[in-house]
Amino acid sequence: MSSTLQSGVRFPASPTPEQAVALSRWIGSQRFIYNGKVNEDKLHAAQRRMALKQPSESSVDTINVPIDSSYTQFRTAELSPWLAEIPSQVLRQGVGRYRAAKQRQLVGLACMPRSRNRSNFTSVVLDKDMFAFHPKVDAVTGTVTQELHLGGKGKFSIGVLKFKAHRPFGIPNMLVIRRTGRGWFVSFSYAHDSPVLLRESHELAYELDGLDDAALSAAVLGFDRNIKHNAFAGSDGRFYMLEEKVLARIERKRVATKRYQQRYARCKKGSKNQSKARLRVAISRQYETNALRDFAHQTSHHIVSDPGILAIALEALKLANMVRKPKTKFDETTGKWLKNGARAKAGLNRKLLSRALGTTVSFIQYKAVRANKLVVTVSPYNSSNECSECGHTHPENRHQQRFLCQRCCFSAHADTNAGLVVKKRAIAQIRSTVLQAPRKRPKRVSIRRKVLAGAAPLPNVEGVDNPGLSVESV
Repeated sequence: MSSTLQSGVRFPASPTPEQAVALSRWIGSQRFIYNGKVNEDKLHAAQRRMALKQPSESSVDTINVPIDSSYTQFRTAELSPWLAEIPSQVLRQGVGRYRAAKQRQLVGLACMPRSRNRSNFTSVVLDKDMFAFHPKVDAVTGTVTQELHLGGKGKFSIGVLKFKAHRPFGIPNMLVIRRTGRGWFVSFSYAHDSPVLLRESHELAYELDGLDDAALSAAVLGFDRNIKHNAFAGSDGRFYMLEEKVLARIERKRVATKRYQQRYARCKKGSKNQSKARLRVAISRQYETNALRDFAHQTSHHIVSDPGILAIALEALKLANMVRKPKTKFDETTGKWLKNGARAKAGLNRKLLSRALGTTVSFIQYKAVRANKLVVTVSPYNSSNECSECGHTHPENRHQQRFLCQRCCFSAHADTNAGLVVKKRAIAQIRSTVLQAPRKRPKRVSIRRKVLAGAAPLPNVEGVDNPGLSVESV
């Protein structure tokens, strides 16, 4: 028996000039529909505010506006005649993207959807009606490759899109074609069977709880995260950090980005030189993104692929709170703004974001699930000042990168000791009932009252039978 996994791939694509023009129009069409739905939602929000301030019978219907999937109101000959040349499947996905963004807002995962422009809406989503993969056999080598046909079989077909597949993949239900400063890319996810039966986190914790103390200590690996010397410091003495030459290149790229931004600001709006400067800015910024993702992938693979490790312990850092801007300070007596350390905090935030601390943890979590390994998050409180041997906590225990306990004289690297403390706390969680199976919530049965035909409704008074009412469970 096997489990089903969902894997994602991203392949570089090489569209022809005609295909690039068609894909760009599809991207613009989805952006137009998306922005139309955003503006429509803003109008409904304004109407709801006015209806709540001045309630009336005519304004009651405008309070609750459903999130519908209509887009024909934007596809008119007066407003957008060019949308007639765009497939309806492409326009429909523009509404789908808006609905997904709105649902994220309603569940508290994001803010209200906002209007997008050409620089931050650079992709088109296609469903199975707009693409198809056809196998192609090489006559010389006999290898089978997949050809991607876009546009379907009708008048909107734009031919075969060439892409370079660096790994095998399955047939998806949807795909995304994105235009970046580095070129075009095709990305999608597909379902496939796992070679092993995947288990839940509470099942893995139950298996680890059955080990003795020595075996459990050898199976758990704790990591301390910091930005000064080692991004990830393991309890076994391992250190993971970006190479010095990569950090130097990132700093040089930042300086170059600032120079290209100044050149872009001096260019004439809409000119070819401005397009070239914009491309240079995008290419310069892309290096840091690629370097951090490469570090996150390599680090997470090296950690998860260790066969002797069955559980990985990490600190539950709130990175979003750590990179938050400081609040402004205003002196009412003098009428001037006071210093709040924003410049120093900006430098700290830049260091936090340039170590891929959150991305690496996300990669560790999804790779550990596929490897049937447990990921435990523990509190980071005083992990740097606590002794992993005796538990004594004091600020004087740590001296720069050296840890020396003032009670038991235990000495080790400061980051390694913090990793040992994280590991110790994770073992305590495994031994406790924190990681047990979640309890199933009891099924709630709603009760409604139904008035029988021909019976006059009577008030439901406690202790008095009402022959005109019956209780029906649903």
